[in-house]
Amino acid sequence: MKIQITLLLTLLSIIGYVQCQPQYLQFLWESPYYDITFGAISLADGSINANFTVPNQEEEILYGFLTTQAQDDRGTFLMLTSNQNNEMSVTAFTPNNYTISDLYQSGSTFLFDFTFQPIYWDTENEIAYIAGVRSSGIPAIALLTFGFGQNANAEPIVLVQPNTKGSNIAPVGSYDPSTNSFYVYFSSQDKSQTMVKYSFASQTVTNQTLQGTVNKFIGITQLYAYNGQLFVCRSVYKHGAEILLVDFETGAMKPVYNNKTSKPSLKGSNSVQPFVFDPVTGTITILNVIGSKLHYDILDLTSFTVTTAVIPNNLPSETFIIAAYQPQ
Repeated sequence: MKIQITLLLTLLSIIGYVQCQPQYLQFLWESPYYDITFGAISLADGSINANFTVPNQEEEILYGFLTTQAQDDRGTFLMLTSNQNNEMSVTAFTPNNYTISDLYQSGSTFLFDFTFQPIYWDTENEIAYIAGVRSSGIPAIALLTFGFGQNANAEPIVLVQPNTKGSNIAPVGSYDPSTNSFYVYFSSQDKSQTMVKYSFASQTVTNQTLQGTVNKFIGITQLYAYNGQLFVCRSVYKHGAEILLVDFETGAMKPVYNNKTSKPSLKGSNSVQPFVFDPVTGTITILNVIGSKLHYDILDLTSFTVTTAVIPNNLPSETFIIAAYQPQ
């Protein structure tokens, strides 16, 4: 009887553990001819669970997911795009019937630059927020705001102006629902690291200089907020990846993950987005394409335990818009 109870508890533990990590990755990939492919792959075996390519006749430029779960029974989700005239759009993509349609459109009143990162979509006010650089007028690190509907003329929220130090690593940001704040991380040419907090409630900006320095590197940086915690993720080309837990109040940075290796065959390729944050399961999936295989680690952001696996790679090269997906 004791053996049976122990076995049952073990099975329940395994089931609970499996449910606490993403099952699928969904991605958007834009071909050189602007066609858009949506796909979903299983993290269990690399099999393709969805693969749709839609002609992008308007040649819209794809920036990322606004919603990562289906908005209707046809599988529609929302993306942020722009056309060749720099007009921003909220675009609906319905894989089930191969259609793309603009729901909202707004002309941008400022010049901007940003890197691939998660976009915060305020559904109530119809505003998309993303960390970047306002390049018109006096350059500044800013929370770029793309408004639609009644907020079509939304202006960027300047965080650091003027940008006298210059940016060493492109600004990346993350919305923290627990504090209703948006955090932005960047480093400067003097190698210093800065994190900025913008409070939507008080409309105030707080700067914090982080401990340590960082050299300019060829790689990808991301910032994620989860349960009031902040995680800076860095993947350096042919060097490896690391994730650091940031204490915004003190500026301390504590390593919680590192896959740097001396083996050349296992060094980071950065041929796809190396970090995928899943707020539902509280995990970050670290991706590394090596030949025909997709190596991945899943970091649990509560226990800081890591699960490792290798599956066949079915992600197109240069895929930088990837999100976790949980079937409903």
